[in-house]
Amino acid sequence: MPFPDGRQPIQLADFNKGIISVVDSKGAIHFFNQKLVRIANIKGSGNFPMAIWNHETRVGVVDDLGWAQEFHSPSVADLIALKNKGELTDLAWFCPDKLLFTGLFNKAELRASPFNRATPLTFDNGPSAISCAADRQGRVFVARGDTIQRIDHDGNILYGSKTQKKVRFLGAEGDRVLVKHTDGTDTLLDADTLEHQYTISEPSKAASLSPMADKVVLITQTGTIKIIRTADGSELEEFDLRDPRPTTVTISTNGVVYVGFIGGLVRAFEPGKRQTPIDFQGHITIVVALELSPDNKRLATASVDGQIRLWDLNSGQDLMVLHSSQNKSAIRLRFSPDGQKLGCTNTGSQPDIFDARP
Repeated sequence: MPFPDGRQPIQLADFNKGIISVVDSKGAIHFFNQKLVRIANIKGSGNFPMAIWNHETRVGVVDDLGWAQEFHSPSVADLIALKNKGELTDLAWFCPDKLLFTGLFNKAELRASPFNRATPLTFDNGPSAISCAADRQGRVFVARGDTIQRIDHDGNILYGSKTQKKVRFLGAEGDRVLVKHTDGTDTLLDADTLEHQYTISEPSKAASLSPMADKVVLITQTGTIKIIRTADGSELEEFDLRDPRPTTVTISTNGVVYVGFIGGLVRAFEPGKRQTPIDFQGHITIVVALELSPDNKRLATASVDGQIRLWDLNSGQDLMVLHSSQNKSAIRLRFSPDGQKLGCTNTGSQPDIFDARP
């Protein structure tokens, strides 16, 4: 297995239950499964390592300058590939230890996986769901064709409504549900009733609700960013990205807009400084998903090659690099409600759950 940038493996240590940790000549730690497929790596000090050790759920390195660092390690309990058949489309967290996922399965069903079960639960209660979302109150919504439904944690349908168009994906925050349709239009629904509130006036390439559900951020068809007030649909702001190739977008509680691009770049546009963005560099191909942690201190990004990065938003440094199952292209990222796990769907048949603790 070649290492990046001409680095050399220096020392390895067996980790619990078959995961092997290896430190390279720059102090970065790489984790491999029993088939020697790299499943995660953590950026180190940049200095030459002298020793690596494992202790329960942590791995540590000491370098030639005498600096010692310890990190959470991706144990089997924290790095899970849930077995499934069919291409995955979306996922949502019921609670910190129960995950719902949707996909193009062989029969109409939803599936949920508590981590202490080897076989996912199956909810066979209607046409196959294409998307799902959960808000911070634990309400879960699914989209089936042109129908949006709220379900309980046992998969029972509580209430629903029909839209006029087929749904591509859902977002849910606060008292609102954002619906992205296959024709690019975006609709806001009341989360308590799923009644239609309004449709945003122009189609978009991508859209996302703010954590407080008071704003929607859009990538317009011309490549600009628009911020819409959810209370009445009025436009709050529009600014130019100076790059015609944005792919995905999200917005933080304090109004910072994060945008992913085709070339692998991720940029942060702060309020009052929209023309001087902060760059997050690390991906080498199309960025397809962005997700802010519940505390708004970390950003997860994913690219079409299956690489997932976690960034510290205070320092701008990447905390770790992860890889989806079989390096399949990522589709959607979702943090668990407590921010300790990160779920990822991909074009394969196994959703991944990673330890995302800082």
